[in-house]
Amino acid sequence: FPNQHAPERIVFVLKELSPENWINNGSCYSVQLKPPGIDKLISRVLDCEGDATHWSLKDRLVLVNDVLDGFAAAGADGMGFVFTWLRMSSSKILTWARNSNYQSKDIAWMQKVTSERMTEK
Repeated sequence: FPNQHAPERIVFVLKELSPENWINNGSCYSVQLKPPGIDKLISRVLDCEGDATHWSLKDRLVLVNDVLDGFAAAGADGMGFVFTWLRMSSSKILTWARNSNYQSKDIAWMQKVTSERMTEK
């Protein structure tokens, strides 16, 4: 693909013909061809933070994990946004629970996963 026409990513599965066997490890494979634009990522975050009718700290951390690779690929500006976003959450400037709740074991797990992934960036 020429760079300007390339999709951001492709999703696919593999199939062995003889004998017929789908090779997908229980889900689809995904290859990121180019990093998503930082504006698109920020828009996704702001939409969830402002418009989600059910939103919690756990949902926020799930979203952080979904978009973390894209923000890391965007460089210092991307990771700066993530750190600022999480700092605003920690300071309770952002809503922690809106028509939603979670079990303490779920939030503990998401905090662990998020912090471990962020240390790798």
